Amino acid sequence: MPGTPALQRTSPAPVPTSQRKSRFRTESIQGMILHKVAPNYPEVARQRGVQGTVVIAVTIAKDGTVRDPRVISGDPLLNKAATEAVRKWRYRPYILKGEPVEVETTLEVHFTLN
Repeated sequence: MPGTPALQRTSPAPVPTSQRKSRFRTESIQGMILHKVAPNYPEVARQRGVQGTVVIAVTIAKDGTVRDPRVISGDPLLNKAATEAVRKWRYRPYILKGEPVEVETTLEVHFTLN
């Protein structure tokens, strides 16, 4: 189109290392757990015979603590107990290229009546 300036493509400016996101997504963190707390079985769920698995998406911080638990699936009677338990879990820091990184993953909390 006459009179319209041509668009120029430019390369984005490099992001300083200190500002880069250091987060990694994985489905397998088996063997990384240091401290696992069993959930308190909710009495209402126990009385009603509710069993099952609660799946929770989390971020494991660079120091191994669990942050931002979000229930993906599970019985509503079990979700709160599962979330409270995983907040207390601790993991070995996930190391990538010699540096600890945050890890996004899912955790499963199983509820079984004896």
